[in-house]
Amino acid sequence: MKPFAPGRYNYGVIWVAVLLGVGCGPVLVGAADRWCPTPATWRDRWIGALVLAGALVLLVARPPLAPASPPVSAPGALARLGWTAAAVAHLPATVSDWSPIVTMCYFPLAGLGLVLARVDLAALRLPDALVLPAYPMVGLPLILVAPGGTPRALLAATACLLGYAALCATGGLGFGDVKLGGVLGLATGWVSWRAVAASVLIGLGCGAAHAVTRRLAGRPGPAPYGPAMLAGALAALAVPW
Repeated sequence: MKPFAPGRYNYGVIWVAVLLGVGCGPVLVGAADRWCPTPATWRDRWIGALVLAGALVLLVARPPLAPASPPVSAPGALARLGWTAAAVAHLPATVSDWSPIVTMCYFPLAGLGLVLARVDLAALRLPDALVLPAYPMVGLPLILVAPGGTPRALLAATACLLGYAALCATGGLGFGDVKLGGVLGLATGWVSWRAVAASVLIGLGCGAAHAVTRRLAGRPGPAPYGPAMLAGALAALAVPW
């Protein structure tokens, strides 16, 4: 399967993303009931299906930062090992190559993000049982397919953890938001520092807009910030910054 290029999309993969979103969205929204005060309605489930399908389509339709480079030939010693060595040699060095195999590494995060958004909107919490497993869920696949981005991703995760912890100390965020920030810093850091900055800034903007909307609607009190952070990360991953 060829990497995507600007103006050219693999519609087969897009349809797979749509079917995954429509099929898995209602199930994931229902699975979030364990941490929510009230069970999800069918309306909630189908909204989740549309949101997940849209997120997956945005990921698979994302053009690369640069024209896809031709696969690098495997060294002679490895070439004799056959198909496995060739497949490993053709894996992208960084996420900027944004091939379908890299895209699929972000699918679990999209599904988990839907569950986290549902729980945070309903219960104003981001449970450790959901957030902490996201670190290996995001990191391990990307280490395997794009190891070149690992140092930057780890630095980005650390920077986001420290930055959100500082906001948490002022009372502006919960500790669950801090831990989610590390996950999203890890995910966007594999792409570029610009993607990390875009994720944080768009998340702050979405969170502020949501808080203002709640106040105008006469709903005082703390507003969930997790969905805004997830929306910022999706925007950062869906656009080649």
